[in-house]
Amino acid sequence: MPLLPGLSWSDDFLTAREERALIERIEETSLTPFRYQQWQAADAQLWLEL
Repeated sequence: MPLLPGLSWSDDFLTAREERALIERIEETSLTPFRYQQWQAADAQLWLEL
């Protein structure tokens, strides 16, 4: 059962090759951190990793 209702999990959704290609495409973009009021995405990421 998924952690959140309505979501599903698949172990082999992407092949290793597809995953590498997707990561490369994401790294090529010029993403900026998401901001919400005084919070920035990097702050939320650190909190989630605790």
